[in-house]
Amino acid sequence: ALNDLLRAYDDAASAVRQVDQEMEALKTLLDAQPKVAPELRATFDDMWKRFQEAKEKFRGGGFGGPRFQITDLGQSLQASSNAPTEAQTRLIAQLTADLTTHIARLNVLITTELPALQGRVRASGVAPAKLEAVRPPKTP
Repeated sequence: ALNDLLRAYDDAASAVRQVDQEMEALKTLLDAQPKVAPELRATFDDMWKRFQEAKEKFRGGGFGGPRFQITDLGQSLQASSNAPTEAQTRLIAQLTADLTTHIARLNVLITTELPALQGRVRASGVAPAKLEAVRPPKTP
């Protein structure tokens, strides 16, 4: 059970990094446009806020964070020759429930809200800045 908790946490943290890159790219894109429809900006800002809240749940390491709790519990269980205590069993259940809830929220962002936002950005005509080719030096 703990290995699957750790796998799920690490998978979610990896997904958060990918979504973060896409959200940053969209933010840069929208910020570079002089006239972005207020509705599009509001939609982006709302999703940005919700993503930041989801992102907090999967911050790396740190004492007391979810990943630390999972690994610390795993080490405690491995160090003991007894069955898990009632408190450890409750902690496993609580970590599983919390992680399941946070992953469900993240999955809505990934599978529904982000693609919808990307579609709205494309439909609005907002496009990446046109890059100019770099002129090489003249040959002497």
